[in-house]
Amino acid sequence: MTDDLRQQIPSSLSDIIRRRRDELEVGLATAEELAVVDGLIDADAAVVATLDGWWAVVLRDLVEDRYLLLLYGENSETGKLRRTSGVQTLDLDQMLARTQDAVYALGKPADGNPPFEMIFDICAELHRRGLGERYGVPQVWE
Repeated sequence: MTDDLRQQIPSSLSDIIRRRRDELEVGLATAEELAVVDGLIDADAAVVATLDGWWAVVLRDLVEDRYLLLLYGENSETGKLRRTSGVQTLDLDQMLARTQDAVYALGKPADGNPPFEMIFDICAELHRRGLGERYGVPQVWE
């Protein structure tokens, strides 16, 4: 692999945004950001999947002072990486997360750096949302 090609591949969440970094940021959720969505979820709610080794990732709009919280984790049934839509409620006492459309059970949180598969998915998602070019997000193919 050439040095030029290596430089094009993001090596971390903070490396995804390459332009206008004063407007948009990608990173792991802070305790304060998680506290905003802290709440109770009915333990009898139908769970669509269990996410093991999960990360709470935020897309921070620094201009509007808002963010979108997503969860990434390994689907315990398929072993494949799964991304939720925006998290509305996070109940860490019961290890549940509610998005607009679904409830997820949460296994053990992940340790260490997110895998390249997750970084690439975030790049692709930003391009699907029409934000990739504006923020210099590397183009990736799924």
